[in-house]
Amino acid sequence: MSLDVAVERHAGLERWSAGRRVAFRFAFVYVGIYLLSEWLFRIPGLAIVGRAYANGWQAAEVWTAAHILRITAPVDIHTLGTGSGDTLIDYLQLLCHTAFAAAATILWSFADAKRPSYESLYEWLRVYVRYSLGIVMLSYGMAKVFPGQFGAPTLDRLLEPYGHSSPMGLLWTFMGYSRPYAFFTGLVECVAGTLLFWQRTTTLGALFAAAAMGNVAMLNFSYDVPVKLYSSHLLLLAVLLVIPDARRLINVFITNRPAPPAHTRKPFTSVSRQRAALLVKTIVIAGAFWQTTMPFVFAMKQPARPRSPHFGIYDVERFTVDGQARRATPMDDKEWRRVVINEGGGIAVQTMDDAMTRYRAREDTARHTFEMSTIYSPYDKIVLSYRSPSAEELVLEGQYHGEAIVVALRKRPLPVFLLNLRGFHWINEYPYNR
Repeated sequence: MSLDVAVERHAGLERWSAGRRVAFRFAFVYVGIYLLSEWLFRIPGLAIVGRAYANGWQAAEVWTAAHILRITAPVDIHTLGTGSGDTLIDYLQLLCHTAFAAAATILWSFADAKRPSYESLYEWLRVYVRYSLGIVMLSYGMAKVFPGQFGAPTLDRLLEPYGHSSPMGLLWTFMGYSRPYAFFTGLVECVAGTLLFWQRTTTLGALFAAAAMGNVAMLNFSYDVPVKLYSSHLLLLAVLLVIPDARRLINVFITNRPAPPAHTRKPFTSVSRQRAALLVKTIVIAGAFWQTTMPFVFAMKQPARPRSPHFGIYDVERFTVDGQARRATPMDDKEWRRVVINEGGGIAVQTMDDAMTRYRAREDTARHTFEMSTIYSPYDKIVLSYRSPSAEELVLEGQYHGEAIVVALRKRPLPVFLLNLRGFHWINEYPYNR
């Protein structure tokens, strides 16, 4: 095949195959509805529309669970949020989006069977995906370039044995320990997102995004991070942008054959429309950088949060349940061994088997109470009163999982953690692997 014919075909002048047309229709509908909420919540003034859109799909998902899948248990819609993107409602959303896109594809295929191709519509789909993915990649990246997504290991993490940390906790500790590595991964994601905003650099940006999101998705699957669905979608969107240039990339990197130039086209022919498009493009890109960057900039300008006055490690000296002293039993998964109060005031209870239960805590200094809840049961509140007989003592008292407890604690000196001290060394005569 001559180079001229290859250019003509790459320009999309030939009739699409039936399979390609059906695949495009499905992708157009699915991607359109999947990414729509991203725009509704990002464009100022459209949040109310975004909530209505999300609630509409949510109602359809709950109905599908009850009447199609025959799920008898109530579907938790998590009004307080969980930080998970792999909840049952998320899988129901995947099912509903797929079913809707499949039905729309069938109807579209019957109604528009004679159309030879969708070149113009395809170009607009690429624009839609480019900007959507670009903004998300910036969002992902800025959360790592700035110290947002991963924090330094907290006191309870440093104290917890490896065997009791979850796979996700292990990954978060790994990422949070090294700011340079987190910065580097975030920078790659930011570069990918930025390149996607321009047509000429879309392929390079999509390759960056595919590499970055391939790594993220693999980490999510390997360490049981509940963002598997979302990261997989982002990876597929990057692949969708690469597919048109797959043959050219294979020619360059594998078969060592000539590759025709990429076909680019201006969405508008008139000068006035091109100027209007440039203005909109500038506003969108500037808005994307503002939305993904300024929250972290403002946060850095805020004064540092004061360390909790109760910060430290407290060993249990006496544990009373319903008025009866309970003897410490080795490897007991209910008996408290120690309490760790982190820098920000979070409370972790370590039991005799060394496992940690972490609580988000809100201190009421006037009433001398801690209101505690876990991310797994945000609706269930545990309220414990506290008093400090001395600077080194702390007594907690209240109802804890249906039992009246009184826990006498004594503060112990902070240990020296090798992870915090080892640092970086250019020269190592032997691997310092402990």
